[in-house]
Amino acid sequence: VRIFAKYLKDAGYVQKKNFKLFTENGAVEVTFLNEDGSRLRVSMGKLSFWSDDIPVTGERREVINEDMVFGRTLYPVTCVTIGNPHCVIPMREISKPLVCKIGDYAEMARYFPNRVNTQIMKVMDKENLAIEIFERGAGYTLASGTGACAAAGVAYKLGMTNSKVVVHMPGGELQVEVEDDWTVYMTGDVFYVAKITLSNEFEERLRSV
Repeated sequence: VRIFAKYLKDAGYVQKKNFKLFTENGAVEVTFLNEDGSRLRVSMGKLSFWSDDIPVTGERREVINEDMVFGRTLYPVTCVTIGNPHCVIPMREISKPLVCKIGDYAEMARYFPNRVNTQIMKVMDKENLAIEIFERGAGYTLASGTGACAAAGVAYKLGMTNSKVVVHMPGGELQVEVEDDWTVYMTGDVFYVAKITLSNEFEERLRSV
């Protein structure tokens, strides 16, 4: 969302400080926090811990600190949705190999009929946490906006952090704020990397797919 919003500003489609993007999961409010639009605050929607929203199998309940087995190992899992499903596991130490090991089992586990994204989370203090991410259908991921919001919401729900935290990921960091009604706001930077021109042949191939 932040990258697309920055593109809209740079391309001249949007010049206002605030505007809305309409997605499959509803309207997203975007606020540019500086003149060139490289720092943005985005409303990411509301978190839900309810099993039928995520979804998670079994009777309707908030899926908080439940024991689940992934690859013959028992983990304390909290599940949440912010338009896509996440399972978050607090741990003392986290790593890429560990999240890949857990995520490979969790993605296809019987608990999750629509599969699930997996975050392992280390709480550093009340205002900082670190996560490693394994996305359904994609595998290991360096950073994720919804993943950061899900982890921040879980940490706050469990009383491990304040409502406003910085989420540290291998691909960067995001500031996440959780409101009393579980609406989540994400603040982060967008950096210019390159400008790419696609050939007409590329566009023609896309149309034929």
